[in-house]
Amino acid sequence: MQDVSVETLSDIAPLTSTSYAAVNAVPLAVEGGSECRLSSPDNTRWAKWAMPAGRSLTTWWKHAAGQSAVEGATGEREIGDLSPNNQRQRRTCYTYCTPCRPLIRAFSGWILTPPPSAGETTTVTNQASATATCYQNPYGIMKSSGHGGSFPAITVNDEGNTGNNDLCMAVGVLASGSSANGWSQSGNGYDVPPDTASWPPGAYSYGSEPEVMVWIR
Repeated sequence: MQDVSVETLSDIAPLTSTSYAAVNAVPLAVEGGSECRLSSPDNTRWAKWAMPAGRSLTTWWKHAAGQSAVEGATGEREIGDLSPNNQRQRRTCYTYCTPCRPLIRAFSGWILTPPPSAGETTTVTNQASATATCYQNPYGIMKSSGHGGSFPAITVNDEGNTGNNDLCMAVGVLASGSSANGWSQSGNGYDVPPDTASWPPGAYSYGSEPEVMVWIR
């Protein structure tokens, strides 16, 4: 398989019936698009969502970063004017942060780094205009350690779990029983349909090969 960039796509040698070419999707997802869509092969059924702002070329869909890095990924959250003279606000802030996160004084307020597993919610929409609220993190990878680090992934909770018959989906990347980069694959985390008729997926366990296409727009 030839791994090529978008810039060199037109320069590669002609493909044969036994060869393939792959374009790195990360630059497309970070710099060229803002929305991810999972669809059936015929694109009649799909689910789409906005990818998080601030995603990075060095982290987005980077399975090699490891499970602990993905699970501990956070952003920074500004939480108003927590003046040192306001004792109640100070106590609340210290209860929230200590001992795992420092406080940083910034201008007239405080910036506090949230605890691990601080993802964000996103609204998922399907082809029938139904919506659901799902979770994603700065890596775009399912963080649950036993689910193989599936990606693209939007999950039913911030811990990175899956569910049946919902619009929160994930594409499995490890074979059942295997492990890599701190993840193991217990058979779960394959939260995409095995065929066009099973949409949304009625199971998230490892079974038949998934039939899904990933789109970036």
